[in-house]
Amino acid sequence: MRDSLKSPLAEHVKLAFDVPLPQTVKRVETVHYISEYQHEEGHNPTLLEFTRLDFNLLQHVHLKELKYLTKWSDDFYGYVGLNYVRDRVVEGYFAPYAVYHEKNFTLSRIFFTKLMVLMTMIVDTYDSHATIEEVRRLNAAIQRWDENATSLLPDYLKRFYNELLKIFKDAEDEAFIDTYHVADARKAFQKFSTYHLQEAEWSHDNHKPSFEDFLNLSSMSVGLAGPICSFDGWHGR
Repeated sequence: MRDSLKSPLAEHVKLAFDVPLPQTVKRVETVHYISEYQHEEGHNPTLLEFTRLDFNLLQHVHLKELKYLTKWSDDFYGYVGLNYVRDRVVEGYFAPYAVYHEKNFTLSRIFFTKLMVLMTMIVDTYDSHATIEEVRRLNAAIQRWDENATSLLPDYLKRFYNELLKIFKDAEDEAFIDTYHVADARKAFQKFSTYHLQEAEWSHDNHKPSFEDFLNLSSMSVGLAGPICSFDGWHGR
């Protein structure tokens, strides 16, 4: 049946089979639709031109955000001094980009990317660097969410903890009315820390959880659902 279709419908059907819509980033899918539309009979050249212009202008916004985040991450990683953590800032940007690509979600994308960086640092610290006692102390400090909780931490984690609090505080200052979204993100981050503490405890005790227990915990420790939901509808200023 596909062989009997004419262009551009044939290309559209082929793409749908190769990349199902539920697995497609909307903004990337737009490129294919623009390309297909220009080959349709009776297409509107003015509409096509404005669509391309809109896409390029918004892409410029995204590139400016990535430029800022790349500079921020260089300064951030250098300041906290945790040389064992992975640099995931660009990868982290694609998570909010896939969900909120519109221009008015700039603050959401920037904060969510910073949140992804923080989550990666938690994972790398809990899983491969810190002792179990250091993991417990860092999680306790995160649950307290207080600058005075730095007294619980080893020296090498104090800057990270202070910057963690500062990033969330800056987000609260930037949010427009809906500051509860930032509070929800903080609660999600605290839960994320607790889940990874549990995984660290299992590893420390050489405990082999049942498949059901492992699946239940790992489904929560991946960490994306809570923060994404917390930013549903938050535009910022």
